[in-house]
Amino acid sequence: MNYAGSRARAALRDHTRLANMSTVPPSWSHRNLARHHAQRLRDNPGCFEDLLGINGRTMTAEEYRDQSLRTVAASWCEYEAQGRDFQRGTYFDVRAYHVDDDLVVSITDQSRSQFVTCFHEHFDDRRPLHGGNPGRGVSVAQRRIRYQEDLRRKEKGRVLINLKVIRDGQL
Repeated sequence: MNYAGSRARAALRDHTRLANMSTVPPSWSHRNLARHHAQRLRDNPGCFEDLLGINGRTMTAEEYRDQSLRTVAASWCEYEAQGRDFQRGTYFDVRAYHVDDDLVVSITDQSRSQFVTCFHEHFDDRRPLHGGNPGRGVSVAQRRIRYQEDLRRKEKGRVLINLKVIRDGQL
């Protein structure tokens, strides 16, 4: 089975799951979508394109929006927390975090009606193309474990406060 084919089947499954959600999925404001799409292209060139199997062009804003929706629909981990605003030295309001098996994280407001951002987790913050951790060839179970460890580290280091796990995909 090729990677692009399995991604297409997963996208169809996630679209079906979104269509069957009992609540309205979150949405992006036009301005916020444009800003965060541009930020992903600038800060992580090629990252989402690699995840989405896009070759020879950059991801569109619509593809970025669709990925954020798929992440919410396919998330194995969901939690609420206040993340640290390092620029101001305070914490953001409570937000909802949704994490999929590729470690794409979609963040919404607490009511889950508006997207705040969507990004691919790079634990070691190396760029481009995903750094070395977790890297290609790492199993879904290993990625989940690594994310859960990182979440605990962020809580212990007070990067996140008031953590409330809704769903954590225990293996």
